[in-house]
Amino acid sequence: ITLEGAVQSREGQPISGAQISVANVSTSERRNATTRTTGEFRVLGLYSGKYSVEVRALGYKPYIDSVQLVIGQRARLT
Repeated sequence: ITLEGAVQSREGQPISGAQISVANVSTSERRNATTRTTGEFRVLGLYSGKYSVEVRALGYKPYIDSVQLVIGQRARLT
């Protein structure tokens, strides 16, 4: 399963270098990614389940969300 998305400021500007942490709620398995200059990120090789997604970027408050992933899904967060 692939989780991808884009991190933007409130003004809609991409945030480069933001740290993305994706943790499986059941197993605590964690994957990390960093946003590109376009603010986009991609996390590959995830399994079905509920995940906590945390975004941290210098100068911004941390953002935490959750997402339920299923086999065959390509999920996108913005």
